[in-house]
Amino acid sequence: STKKGSFSFPIYHSRAKFTKAQREHVNQLYEQFLREATCKKLVHNLTFELEWSGHMYGADVIRAGKWEDTIAQAYVLDERQGVLSLETLCLQYFGINVKRIDSLDRSRLDAYPVEDVLRYNGMDAKYHRLLYLKQRARLKSEGLQEVYQHHLRRVITMSLTTLAGVPVDQAVVNKFHKLYSRRLEK
Repeated sequence: STKKGSFSFPIYHSRAKFTKAQREHVNQLYEQFLREATCKKLVHNLTFELEWSGHMYGADVIRAGKWEDTIAQAYVLDERQGVLSLETLCLQYFGINVKRIDSLDRSRLDAYPVEDVLRYNGMDAKYHRLLYLKQRARLKSEGLQEVYQHHLRRVITMSLTTLAGVPVDQAVVNKFHKLYSRRLEK
């Protein structure tokens, strides 16, 4: 999404009319964008985007380029439960329920015509950008840019940690469970 407009493209939708070679080419172009684009990549839910991108294209893509996250912005501005969804934030900042425009069940996007999913995703991209700009202005006016940047670095680091996995020592977990369960009971 840019000032001039928004677009989306299907990579894995079952009704996308890509050949296998075309799909591979689109994937290569997208990976190249993730690695080399100098623009800021604005998303709503950076954790999801980083984990998906890292899984698909390698963990090193996570630190490639500049990322921004409207959920991280929203959390710094108002950490209350239930106010971080794109739907709620668009109602707050723009007075519209962006998710009701197409009313697609997000858990079944592949069941809808590809044109509907593209419009839905393009609308999301548009409002990710617009929301980012509104919240960025608030962060600046409230002197919270440094807090946001710190939170953003945490999201990126935790996404890398999630991809790498963390070995769990079950004996230590059980020891702490017994110790703290007793304390909690007392």
